[in-house]
Amino acid sequence: MGLKADDQRPPYVQIAEQIRQGIADGTYQPGEKLPTGRQLEAEWGVAINTVQRAINELQREGLIYGIQGKGNFVRSDVDAGALSAVSGSDLQQQVRQLNDELDKVKKRVAKLERKTKVID
Repeated sequence: MGLKADDQRPPYVQIAEQIRQGIADGTYQPGEKLPTGRQLEAEWGVAINTVQRAINELQREGLIYGIQGKGNFVRSDVDAGALSAVSGSDLQQQVRQLNDELDKVKKRVAKLERKTKVID
């Protein structure tokens, strides 16, 4: 594994994608402990903060979980088949669409708040 020089995505996104792919293809089995942050840092040649950001992303996605003092583990209820059917670029596209929708909602709420304040 390694970062791709021609990949425009931030390093943490590339790392998360490679771990995600490892979960999908069975490199990392359900319940298995992932390499430590320091091991991943050395493997990819990035700062520990970059690795932690990738780990946080995977935790938010529900693919892994951490136990304080023990490490990070692949969730046992992850459907690797479904995961492999969705590529990282598909996920990024979905996240962009959700962020766009969220921005629209925020603007509408702000507009409603302004109208409410005028009435009060």
